[in-house]
Amino acid sequence: MNMTKAFNLIEEDFVNHPSIICACKKILNYIYNTKNPQTLHHLTFPFLSKLVNMDDNELMITINYLCGSRVPALTPEFSFIDETTDEEIDPSDINLARKEGIFYHPNTGEPVDDFENHIYIYFSCPSKFYNDLRKN
Repeated sequence: MNMTKAFNLIEEDFVNHPSIICACKKILNYIYNTKNPQTLHHLTFPFLSKLVNMDDNELMITINYLCGSRVPALTPEFSFIDETTDEEIDPSDINLARKEGIFYHPNTGEPVDDFENHIYIYFSCPSKFYNDLRKN
């Protein structure tokens, strides 16, 4: 999907929400103008918030949309971070931990108290989307 197609879909889907349209376009423009796609593999919530400068509720709508199938610009990723570890975690492991109420440390295998306080979400731009966006 190229930039024109992506913008058209966003405008169609958020016709009555100009702030969401603007935020989506800012994020897509950032992706488009990024010369090194490797830098698009760890986009944090605070970074995206600063980029679009909007309240958290609207930002969540924007991110949720850009993680969806219509304009799949972002993929949610997770890391477990504590004093000794910073490791990517598979989303299915997060879902299971939330369902069962227990998460095991990726290195020690020990249960982690308050594991939600050690799970951090960030976003990446899929390579295919990045490459397609840049096509005419």
